[in-house]
Amino acid sequence: METQNVILEAIQNGPKSVMDLNKELGIKWTILATVARDMQQNGLITIVNGHIALPGHHDVATDRFGVPQETEVKSTTKGSVTKPSNGSKAKRGPKGGGNSKTAIAKQIYDRMIGQSRKAVIDQFVSEAGLTPAGASTYYANFKRQQV
Repeated sequence: METQNVILEAIQNGPKSVMDLNKELGIKWTILATVARDMQQNGLITIVNGHIALPGHHDVATDRFGVPQETEVKSTTKGSVTKPSNGSKAKRGPKGGGNSKTAIAKQIYDRMIGQSRKAVIDQFVSEAGLTPAGASTYYANFKRQQV
């Protein structure tokens, strides 16, 4: 309980990462992470991208390209979510659509059964727009599903 109070006091002025709290409070990060997880389950804090904050705290985060985006941290029963305040939605590709990279790669794989691994991967790169590493992963996954 004392550790919880120390954490709550430390994040009053804004969210802090687990590692920053570790350095600031001198608490082992494994203990800190365990206590923080318990506090999150009880709704006392939210944890987003390794940062601990009070519920409803507004924070400026960056997207994967480092562009600042104002976000609102909201607590849910399954954890916490970060919702862009500018009304935009996360961009995701089509799920199971006919023109997704996965669907195109699967068509290529089915069409080229019996061909060499290298030939199939080369087709993944040229037709589906995959990187060589991604094409290799797709090939392995499709082969594993086939067995």
